Amino acid sequence: MNLTDEEAKALIVIRELGAITNADYRQMNHVDTLTASQSLRKFRDHGLIYQKGTASKTYYIPTKKLIDNTAPQTAPFSKELLEQLKGVQRKMSSSALKAIIKNLCVTQPQKLADLAVLLKRNPKHLREHYLTPMLKSHELELVYPDKTHPMQAYKLKDNAV
Repeated sequence: MNLTDEEAKALIVIRELGAITNADYRQMNHVDTLTASQSLRKFRDHGLIYQKGTASKTYYIPTKKLIDNTAPQTAPFSKELLEQLKGVQRKMSSSALKAIIKNLCVTQPQKLADLAVLLKRNPKHLREHYLTPMLKSHELELVYPDKTHPMQAYKLKDNAV
């Protein structure tokens, strides 16, 4: 099965977080509804995910085939970080969430949409309440000087470790 980088990333998210919706896929990969639906259908047809719900309440969970897949992970996340991501809840202390953001941004820059999916947060809320304050306190820095750069991402500031 040939996978695009976006599809591989989505499979990692599904395997590690346990579910994905079409909206999650679109937000994470910056694609339209049709492209997301085609990729998710491809995963389903290959037996990697199982579709639950219908219409706007549709979501997808990993099958045993995906969970038991022993292929090497392409995500640079440590087992410790993956455990932290599995423990993300709606109600978490601000300091705990900031620590996870730092751990995510230390290995490679992270886009807002990716962080939002991984942390199960609204992108606007995440930017306003976590990322912007972390930029101001010099814990994080932007990859590109132009704040509106289409590939903008956040990385851990060198002296913030």
